[in-house]
Amino acid sequence: MENMLDNRIVILLDQLDELVDNATKVPIVNKVMIDSETFLNILDDLRRSLPDEVKQARVIIDGREKIIADAQNQVKVLLEQAQKQAEGLLDEDEIARKGRLQAEEMVRQAENYYMEVRQKALTYTSETLQKLEEDLSVMLRQVRTGRSELAAREQR
Repeated sequence: MENMLDNRIVILLDQLDELVDNATKVPIVNKVMIDSETFLNILDDLRRSLPDEVKQARVIIDGREKIIADAQNQVKVLLEQAQKQAEGLLDEDEIARKGRLQAEEMVRQAENYYMEVRQKALTYTSETLQKLEEDLSVMLRQVRTGRSELAAREQR
């Protein structure tokens, strides 16, 4: 079947060639005049004789601009999605980085507060113990003085 189509196409092309060869020559301009009706009939036969694959190829070639435009649009959409996703990841990384920095700052503040409270507690404890020691020293002197006076009275 395909071979018959090829032969039919070759025959029609030969007819076109013959039509041009037998056409009336126009002097000086190196052109020919052909019967347009005969030419168009051969051309129509040639189109009908083209295999489906050639017709499909013609449709694909005609539609290539649409195919290319669709592909470019799809690439554009994918690139935009990838960009948004990358920005989202960067935003998440930035949020995580800021969160870590805030957490580190909170830990530093808590450590500083702990050290300050600890130092104040140690100072308070030391001052309280010193005051207690002074008070006890005063009381001990008073107790010793009282005992000495008591012992002196007993000896009299």
